Amino acid sequence: MRADRTIVITDPMAAHLGPTVPRCNPWKEGATHGGVAPIGNRMTRISRAVLACIAVVGACVSCASPPPGKPAAPQGSSAVDSAVRVERDSTPRADSTSAAAALATVNAYYTAIEARDYRRAYELWGGEGASSRKTFEQFAAGFASTALVTVKLGTPGAIEGAAGSRYIEIPVGIHALTSEGEQQAFSGVYILRRTEVDGATPAQRRWHIDSAKLVRARQP
Repeated sequence: MRADRTIVITDPMAAHLGPTVPRCNPWKEGATHGGVAPIGNRMTRISRAVLACIAVVGACVSCASPPPGKPAAPQGSSAVDSAVRVERDSTPRADSTSAAAALATVNAYYTAIEARDYRRAYELWGGEGASSRKTFEQFAAGFASTALVTVKLGTPGAIEGAAGSRYIEIPVGIHALTSEGEQQAFSGVYILRRTEVDGATPAQRRWHIDSAKLVRARQP
């Protein structure tokens, strides 16, 4: 037995062939005529959809915009990167005229020697190396047989002034190992100098090695 089916004729011109199609009110929400929503109903739905999209876009813009008074992160970098840069830039710089800066200069000198960066070590002497009283070639040749070197820094002396310059003594203990396996030890002081006169360049105002007084220690 076939199940009864209700047939709705959607063509108004063929209404006489079957049951009468209920009259559709085109202004009633949800009403359809011939399977198609009336124009007014469709326009209402489209308007609501457009308004919903505008609301979503507005919310996204509000979330992406920075709070008042806070600058937006620059293009090509994240907010985290910006925060890191600000924190780094706000770190206090070490005073290049302090005793601690003089200690750092001697430490940098031996760090460069250990790395065999003799040009860097040479330029830590005053006058871009001239205070060592050697040419760069002579200076570098003096470390030809050095395989390893370490330095222990002592307590710096008082900063003293004379004729527009400042001086400080840095006590050191040096241990070296030659390429032949010989161990050597030295002790003494490095004397550092910096210029303190009007018109001096930033480089001249930083500490540089002016001279050294080192003696070889006896091996036990």
